[in-house]
Amino acid sequence: MHLLRPEQYPMIDQHVWRTMNIFQANLKSIYEKPKTWSDYEQYMEFFNKIVESLEGEGHIKLDRQTIDRGLWSFGKWLQRNTVQIQPKRGTYAGKCPSCGSPLKWRKAKRTGELYRGCTNFPQRRWQDRSY
Repeated sequence: MHLLRPEQYPMIDQHVWRTMNIFQANLKSIYEKPKTWSDYEQYMEFFNKIVESLEGEGHIKLDRQTIDRGLWSFGKWLQRNTVQIQPKRGTYAGKCPSCGSPLKWRKAKRTGELYRGCTNFPQRRWQDRSY
């Protein structure tokens, strides 16, 4: 839709999604990408609020495409200038909800993904991959 009518439909990609999440203080989601139609609707609501707030008295007149490009540029800048904080492998990560043993940060061999795993492995196989 953005390609057909950019003046009416803003673009939505990882950069503007990151910008929206920063403005809404949703810091856990700044590294995610929009995936569903509801994500687009959520972004449209955010975008329209910005447009409405800039249409009042005393503001510089900006068209929707300029606002769209500005949000994209800010998201791109955020990508280059923020560092994703990840815990170090092997450090303490809380207590196991299953047996009470310490949890440690581990790294998956196939994917390289960090997860919390019980130090009582293999007797206890509890792990949390939601990080």
